[in-house]
Amino acid sequence: MGLLARGHQILGMNARNLQFIRPYNRRNAVQLARNKLATKGRLLERGLPTAKLYGVIDSREDLFNFDWNSLPNSFVLKPNFGLGGNGILIVYGKGKNGKWIGGGDEQYTEEDLTIRVSNILDGNFSISNIPDVAYFEERLTLSEHFKNISYKGIPDVRIIVFNTVPVIAELRLPTKKSGGKANLALGGVGVGIDLETGITTYAAVKGQGEIDVHPDYGTPLRGIRIPYWDEMLRISAEAQRSVGLGYAGIDIVVDRKMGPVVLEVNGHPGLEIQNVNHISLRDRLERIEGLDITSITKGLKVSKDLFGSHVESNYDMPVLGVFEVIDVTNHSGQIQSMRARIDTGLLSTTITKDLAHRLGFTSLLKALDNIVLPGAISASDARQVEDSFRQSIKGLHEDLVDIVAVRSGGKYTIRPKVPLTIKIGGKEIKTNVAIAMDNKLSQPIIIGRRDVHGFLINPSKTK
Repeated sequence: MGLLARGHQILGMNARNLQFIRPYNRRNAVQLARNKLATKGRLLERGLPTAKLYGVIDSREDLFNFDWNSLPNSFVLKPNFGLGGNGILIVYGKGKNGKWIGGGDEQYTEEDLTIRVSNILDGNFSISNIPDVAYFEERLTLSEHFKNISYKGIPDVRIIVFNTVPVIAELRLPTKKSGGKANLALGGVGVGIDLETGITTYAAVKGQGEIDVHPDYGTPLRGIRIPYWDEMLRISAEAQRSVGLGYAGIDIVVDRKMGPVVLEVNGHPGLEIQNVNHISLRDRLERIEGLDITSITKGLKVSKDLFGSHVESNYDMPVLGVFEVIDVTNHSGQIQSMRARIDTGLLSTTITKDLAHRLGFTSLLKALDNIVLPGAISASDARQVEDSFRQSIKGLHEDLVDIVAVRSGGKYTIRPKVPLTIKIGGKEIKTNVAIAMDNKLSQPIIIGRRDVHGFLINPSKTK
């Protein structure tokens, strides 16, 4: 039965507040969750990961005496009692002129930041406009896993936890429309996540409905494997218990260096999460209400036992494991079977130079030997170099169908692309694959997410 047919069972705001928030969220725990600095302190006491704190300004005197040179070039300025992301200022660096640079290339002087902090102290961004505290913390950086499905900003994962049991989860992706913020109300994308496997399922945009691909990149949104999934579930359950809320939404970011980091603990998380999971939250909450959950381990076990296997049981889509045996048609039309790795963090399927030789692309590789492929390209120059080099080698060889700038080791390098036919999961796919000329791949062939559209990826599946 579809979600819309069961609309009367969807949890609404009034029912959520009366049945789950009022009875299980004590007043002091709600106040703690609203106080972001106090929450950060509590999480750190419990050994849970949070962004590094750089400084706090809680009075005009502190603002007057604040040493702006004590801040790193990149940071985030936040109001302590802010709501819905209002008042947050992200600084990405500092220009040669000494001004700080924002996400849209805005520039801020010390005076600009002073005014912003002053507005925060006045309570312009806080709940009920009460006087507030401003603080500076570390700017988290985008993980490679999400680089092709996140516009400018950083996505986060929201996990709703009740009675120490993770009950539902979603990935929230920034878009151009949302201004690079993982905010669904502004036009960000919400993507459901299967609790057992950490694999994405349905996706939707507010006011637009269900979608299959990212609106800015065209990359498939189903079947993406969320990294550190079991660790995220553990962190969410521990964060809920640490703050003392019975019902909470835990927002977690995957930082490039640190991995999962708790962004926020919310005592009144929104209910749109039901839509992107095609699941009634009421059903799940009522199933665990009153259970005696004595430990984090038990809570996680109950979560997977009751709410897992959603991907394979409810979706009419073939499931692939992380490694699959595939058939590849070589240059001469012969079929070769080989083991491939599935990596949804990679956009395009990629093969090693050695495998390209074995598949019959030796003539092209010899032609490329006489050309210097651009490497160590900065992110800002990658698109321009890619377009320029594409034009310079146009017509070089009939097997060369395109080139692509690929990020590797913090820089971009150019890889040639050739046509290839592969058969995976019983499905034949004609695609263009990139060649790693340095042979630095963990497998001779890695299947990127462009070529697993229509599949779900289950890391626990084995052949």
